[in-house]
Amino acid sequence: MGCGLKVGGPANPEERGRIFLTENDYSPETIRSVVEGGPLSHNIVVELSKTQSADVRFLVARNPHLTTEEVDLYIKDKDEFARSGAAWNPNLSRAQILLLMADKSHTVYCKLAQNPSIPQDLLLKLHAERNLDAAWFAYNPKCPDEIKEEIFESKDQGSKDILKAVEERLKREQAAAPYDAPRRVAGDP
Repeated sequence: MGCGLKVGGPANPEERGRIFLTENDYSPETIRSVVEGGPLSHNIVVELSKTQSADVRFLVARNPHLTTEEVDLYIKDKDEFARSGAAWNPNLSRAQILLLMADKSHTVYCKLAQNPSIPQDLLLKLHAERNLDAAWFAYNPKCPDEIKEEIFESKDQGSKDILKAVEERLKREQAAAPYDAPRRVAGDP
């Protein structure tokens, strides 16, 4: 059974999360780190895992600065939207990925399909076991070739367009990469 392209959960967790954190007197630095995925102290990660806001839990769960142990807090969340944030996190261990692949929620494993940090063999396993629409994988810049072929052989123009757009964006990013190299500052070795 495939899943539609609309993922459950709030339409704008960044806005709602910012409002919630502001109303609960978090510092501007903490709010910025939560919304933009910046570094957070372990104590804040733990504290926010218990907050009432699924938006905030989603934002923290996807934060690339979390350790695998911190991501565990969010994988166990009762809310599927918060767990989908964990499914997007680039620091998942293989065991965590397998746990999320077994999640009951389409929202969670559709987000896994989009995560470029998931190994190819597990993306293929997810595709085979969950029978997800190929479009979810098309969003992933590391979509396995087997799934790309399936997309291009299908009649699903939407998935083809998504895959082409992602591939074009990757080409632009690769072309610009030499210009994005860190600049040396006087005194650097």
